[in-house]
Amino acid sequence: MKKRALALVCALTLAGTSINLPPVQSVHAAQTGGTTYYISSIHGDNAKDGTSESAAWETLDKLIGLQLQPGDEILLEKGSVFEDSYIHLQDVHGTAEAPIRISSYGTGTEKPAIHANGQGVWYQQYGKNLDNVNHKRQGYVSSTILLYDVDFVEVSDLELTNISDDFEYFKGAVTSAAENSTASADISQNKRMDRTGVAGIAKNGGTMEHVYLDNLYIHDVDGNIGDKHMDNGGIQMNVAQPDNEEETGIARYHDIKITNCYVRDVSRAGICVGYTYQSNRFSGSAISDETAKKYGHTNLVMENNYVKDIGNDGIVAMYAFRPLVQNNVADRCGADMDVENGGYSNYYGYVCAGIWPWKCKDGLFQYNEGFDTVNNQDGMPWDIDYSDGTIYQYNYSHHNEGGCLMVCQNQAYRTTFRYNISQNDMRSVLDPCGNPKAHIYNNVFYVADGVPIYRERSNGEAVLENNIFYYSGETPKQENWTIGNKTYSNNLYYNYANVPTDKAAVKVNKGTQVFVDAGTAPDAVSSSCTVRKHEDPETASVFDGYRLSENSPAIGAGKVVEDANGYDSSTVDFFGNDLSDVTTFDIGAYQYKEGTGGQPQKPSKPSVPEIGETTDSTVEISWMADETGKVKGYALKNGNDVLMDLSGEELEAATDGQKITITLEGLEAGTDYTLTLVAYNENNVESEPQTVTFTTAEEGQTGGDRPEKPSKPEIGKITESTVEL
Repeated sequence: MKKRALALVCALTLAGTSINLPPVQSVHAAQTGGTTYYISSIHGDNAKDGTSESAAWETLDKLIGLQLQPGDEILLEKGSVFEDSYIHLQDVHGTAEAPIRISSYGTGTEKPAIHANGQGVWYQQYGKNLDNVNHKRQGYVSSTILLYDVDFVEVSDLELTNISDDFEYFKGAVTSAAENSTASADISQNKRMDRTGVAGIAKNGGTMEHVYLDNLYIHDVDGNIGDKHMDNGGIQMNVAQPDNEEETGIARYHDIKITNCYVRDVSRAGICVGYTYQSNRFSGSAISDETAKKYGHTNLVMENNYVKDIGNDGIVAMYAFRPLVQNNVADRCGADMDVENGGYSNYYGYVCAGIWPWKCKDGLFQYNEGFDTVNNQDGMPWDIDYSDGTIYQYNYSHHNEGGCLMVCQNQAYRTTFRYNISQNDMRSVLDPCGNPKAHIYNNVFYVADGVPIYRERSNGEAVLENNIFYYSGETPKQENWTIGNKTYSNNLYYNYANVPTDKAAVKVNKGTQVFVDAGTAPDAVSSSCTVRKHEDPETASVFDGYRLSENSPAIGAGKVVEDANGYDSSTVDFFGNDLSDVTTFDIGAYQYKEGTGGQPQKPSKPSVPEIGETTDSTVEISWMADETGKVKGYALKNGNDVLMDLSGEELEAATDGQKITITLEGLEAGTDYTLTLVAYNENNVESEPQTVTFTTAEEGQTGGDRPEKPSKPEIGKITESTVEL
């Protein structure tokens, strides 16, 4: 109750202000090493000083009014749960040598959890109209963590939620607006408060530097599905107009890293950085380097994040100079548009995509996966949207209801899409829509039955070279290749009844072997909820079905491609094969290597296991460790069920010299078991299985060690019907 009261007081102080924190009070002098504050809902006591694990505070209320100094740390004990709580920082600044950290301490794997439950209310105001006047520009926001004019701050290893109980009210408002088009713009007008897991604002501090978010688990954030540019969703960081820009300088971000975060079941966006009051500086197709670096964000990195069941957009880089977005997974973005599962059929801004840029300069998007994006006006994982100079390379997409790629409108300028694989994307494969010329080359498009290459609106320009269009339908497809201004060269067309004007076209009939095993890339999330690796050409990967088969008609049929947008040539293909010395190119995302048969070797089959002590519920199993360095771990299976997965520190602990020994528990007494043991590499490709057979002891008995192997028998006298041993 105390926490609710404090939160209410903070909210009531908002009138006419920009943030809800009370005036900060200095509670300690700056120290060279900084001060560490410990908070535990399990072992804490607010009567103590909070500066050691044994004297931890109990609640996050103790942070209100605390003035943090460079090098300070706020650590929450693992397993702690803080209800109706939040952490808000304003005008907090670490240094490059001594950043301020918010993280966890203690043992166990359960992250400390902060559940805002609609508390932590502050006021967001851009200070001017946005580039679209229908987008909301000010209002109350609830945030579990708020970073307002902070820099050199690092937040990691926390679980954050921010749920709402106003779903039915909001749903009713959306339904009413959908029935009345004049009300649709009102959907975002405070029908539900905007909410975030982590919110960031840069305003009165000039360039805010070094904000790192790492290993956060953010889920169940019930924001407003209609408010695109408010802080609203899992992680969103935006930039507001300063009170006195001449005095404080242009507000922007530099050195923002969002890594290893798992974001699921949030509205509106998954991860987004960051809309700016300087948006008018980025008008027109071409964006100069000077403009992007002066008014936009620099050194923006989004890497190794997993976003799942996101209400709208998955991961978005905005107004950034050379953002790097790599090794991320977007799994079912647009979830709030899934009408069959309770989603909204319409609202203002009814569009979304997976991982994409808005008004960026020379963005690089690589090694990402995007799948199951829900159908809407867009609905694809990759969307080059009003940006100047964007490269998508080495990405994998499948089963996206809106297709694979959109190049959106007249300000999507200098687009390159190369060495990507699309498998069974839906509605259409490509959607170059009203855009200047895009360059699309060395990709593989595995096309599902009945799916066209282009959507009806795809009237933009594109040059398509060295691509494989592989139609998997039963009968050859008649395709419309001439929507918009498209130019083709050296593409392979599999199972198509017609081909476009392409002087070096390779037309292939159904049944011809093009790939090792087309259509076999993964169609579900990885077991580790991470991107599946494919950068090592010597290591087998789950994408190996798209390596060219021996004697494939794509081998040597490509051309040397000079990137139309002035980018350097690709240094490697989708699988990591070096392209630097290649003069005769293949078609597709794989450069065939003579003598490989298109397939790298799997990990070696494990050695024959030895069975040790056996009881009525356990068995000891040993085998020799692999010495090739190509094995990441081992899995012991009963059919398709994994009984034990051994890797990392657990594998190291189980290895003594050259032998690995495990004890399998939870077995049935007096039962015959036949299990399989496989090794797997870093790409989760498994070896051939080794069979493991044993019988557990009867209940209450111990089987003991297996007897020693008998000596080699000697053969004695042999007759027609007997032999002497």
